[in-house]
Amino acid sequence: MVAHDVEFLVFPEVKALDVAGCAEVFSEAARLGADCRIRYSSPTGRPVQTSIGLDITVDSPPETAGPIRTAVLCGGG
Repeated sequence: MVAHDVEFLVFPEVKALDVAGCAEVFSEAARLGADCRIRYSSPTGRPVQTSIGLDITVDSPPETAGPIRTAVLCGGG
């Protein structure tokens, strides 16, 4: 079975719930046996601050992510 790579592209001022809610779905799928791997990226490759001041640490800029099966775009303000 091929791993299901999920890439979250997060932008500054993103709503934390927009990231966390979607990530929970894939995390729960992994807990139930799906081979999901979640990664986070930002346009600059640097951490992103949400609209309520939480910092989201990212793994890389999107151009270095490699092959993915699902892209989740999380916009900002």
